Amino acid sequence: MDKVEFIQMKDGTYEEYQFLHKLEAQYILGLPERLLKSVENLGGTLQGYQISRLEHSLQSATRAEADGADKEMNVAAFFHDIGD
Repeated sequence: MDKVEFIQMKDGTYEEYQFLHKLEAQYILGLPERLLKSVENLGGTLQGYQISRLEHSLQSATRAEADGADKEMNVAAFFHDIGD
């Protein structure tokens, strides 16, 4: 099977959902690598500024940590610009 046949979720078969579950599990395992690549790409963005978005992200996370923020806030500060 390359893809499911159903159009509406309610019409999916057990086999189709097992197929999707396997693909989704593989996709989830790749999340750390995708996030790191996204952050690396911030190194060459928005020319003209004193620092890159990557450096800005590192500064944000460093400042959050210095301010006593918890791990979740540090991670959010680090990744906050990857959607730009």
